Amino acid sequence: MAFLTLLHSSSSMFTFMSLLGAVPLPKECEDDVTTDETAVTIFSPTEEQEMLLSKVTQTLTFILTPRRAREREMKGLLRDSFVAFERLVMLIFHYVQLLSSSKGEDPSNTKIPILVDLIRLSAIACRNSERNKVSFVRALKNKQRSSGGGLSSSSFSYEHSTTALLIRLLTIAHDTYSHSSVCVDEQESAVDLMTELCKLVSILCRYDDFRPDTDGGGSLGVDSSYGMNVSSSHDHVLEFSREGIVPLLHSVTLLSLEGKSREKEEGQGVDAKGTMERTNACHKLAALTASALSATRVLAVNDEIVQAMVAVGTLRIIKLAMEVGIPPKYNEDDKETREHLKVQSLNLTSGAIGLIRNLCGNDEIKTTLCLGGDSSSSVLPSILRGMKLYRTSPHIQEHGCGALAAMALRKPSNALRIVQEHGAEEILMAMRHFPGNVLIQRQGALAIRNIVSRLVANPSSTLSVNTTTNESEMTQDGLNVDMSENASINVRDIFLDLGAEYILRHITGKHQGSVDEAYAALRDLGCKVSMVKYDSETNRAKSRTTMFGDVKPQFRPVYEPSSALDGEQKGGIEERIAAHIDGGQL
Repeated sequence: MAFLTLLHSSSSMFTFMSLLGAVPLPKECEDDVTTDETAVTIFSPTEEQEMLLSKVTQTLTFILTPRRAREREMKGLLRDSFVAFERLVMLIFHYVQLLSSSKGEDPSNTKIPILVDLIRLSAIACRNSERNKVSFVRALKNKQRSSGGGLSSSSFSYEHSTTALLIRLLTIAHDTYSHSSVCVDEQESAVDLMTELCKLVSILCRYDDFRPDTDGGGSLGVDSSYGMNVSSSHDHVLEFSREGIVPLLHSVTLLSLEGKSREKEEGQGVDAKGTMERTNACHKLAALTASALSATRVLAVNDEIVQAMVAVGTLRIIKLAMEVGIPPKYNEDDKETREHLKVQSLNLTSGAIGLIRNLCGNDEIKTTLCLGGDSSSSVLPSILRGMKLYRTSPHIQEHGCGALAAMALRKPSNALRIVQEHGAEEILMAMRHFPGNVLIQRQGALAIRNIVSRLVANPSSTLSVNTTTNESEMTQDGLNVDMSENASINVRDIFLDLGAEYILRHITGKHQGSVDEAYAALRDLGCKVSMVKYDSETNRAKSRTTMFGDVKPQFRPVYEPSSALDGEQKGGIEERIAAHIDGGQL
């Protein structure tokens, strides 16, 4: 911490950022460079320059990456002082030119590793900082305006935006890995580059800066008028979508899954050294798959993008990823199974379930995922098996509860299938294992409410299920399930017998971020709950007991004619009307 504090107080970050100029850009070599061919010819860094650039990017990445909880605040301040985004993007831009100009020839082995370092630095500099994300995405356009448009060229259409540049680089890495003539080292470098690019896309398209805006500047398009940084993730998602990233991410995910299966098959029967190399390659491909699934998940923000994902075959990719990440049979005593439960398989499963959770925002797609379709099977058993297999993973438990909550929303047939597949046990088990995780508690309470609210055993719920599903529903095995019989299942008792009341009341209800969901779930379960209202003027809290289904009428249920009035005047309603007509008062 002493060195970090000194680094911040002495503004030494600017010295490190200035060292990014170790590799000169073409404009710095010759002012009248306007064509890409000339740029590539001039842009020929020496081995010493590239070595220095690599060391600088790795050092900056190390400085900005928090590895202990007590370092986060100080490294956050150092990250806020990082301003070399134009230099960073222009270095990426010109190294992409070098790779593109090779035209199938064997490029220098240092080009892709340097790009990996540059992309990794970009990701860590943008993480948890909306201002830095906007600066990075706008860097290329700002450079074009400052240079009067001199960077524009008809040969390279990806020059016009940073997002298009990243997509172009991802395409080059994809083609490099797919090319049959490249060596194993170049393939591994291409996998590393695709992984870092997918991580960068995920960071740019996800809001993760919850700090209050302390300087009040609100510059670079980050509005701080409400005291918080406004998310730019939606704009970045739309920009990436317009540039065609959805089919490219699908190709990258499919390529990594197929490559992992191929490496596993080819690794059988080889010596120990070969087995280790194959295992390392499988680990890298699994990390790439998880990163690509995570990038795809953050892009699923509206129905149009979700439909585009389904059109390119994302549902098939999800099932393949779930098959790779979740073994069909689980045995804790099996050594091979324990080896399977490594970090890469866990991250792959987390990415797949997280993507399912976002795709369930579409009612038609979530029904297909839950119940299966004409040409596909249900992924619900895989989700529940993944929650059981990776019991200690908070991300998988959160995504699992969130996916089940989204599936059950407005879909009684989906809710019934979740109960039939013993989803209630997995939801409550996740909430019980992570009592301090407010995200899991909130998603679990939402899942309970969405399931119970439509399937509570009363006539109105039975009628709702029957009318919605037309008396029957087709299962994944092609069998008709009589919903009129299953609708009478007392879902309320199922959850209460599993201890839902205690969890919602004493665990979920104690978190400020999940107390409302706990109250709603308890109400739908028919439990006695209290709503407390705090009056800031009197500093008093008022509590009232509410029972689900209780009627609090504001009118008299039985009509009783008034025979007399209070006060001096007597008589019924007729006398009162007559008195009013005669000029009297009621």
